[in-house]
Amino acid sequence: MTENTDNIIYINDEKYDADNFDNRQKYLVAQIKVCQERVAKVQFELDRERAASDHFTSELIASIEASKNKEEKAS
Repeated sequence: MTENTDNIIYINDEKYDADNFDNRQKYLVAQIKVCQERVAKVQFELDRERAASDHFTSELIASIEASKNKEEKAS
C-alpha cells in the first residue's frame, strides 16, 4: 500500500502530516498555498512584462539608430 503524500508538508526540514493539524493550522496552510500560487502567477506576468519591455527598448534603440544614420547620410 502506498502512503498518501498529498497533505505532507515540510517546515524547517521537518515532515508534518497536515491532516493532523488543527483548524487554525489548516487555515494557515491554505493561505500559504494561495500566496504561493499568486506569487507564481505574478512572477509569470512579470517575466512577460520584462520581455515586452526589453523588446520595446530594443525597438526604440533601433529606431533612434536608424534616424541617426539617415541624418548622417543626408549631411
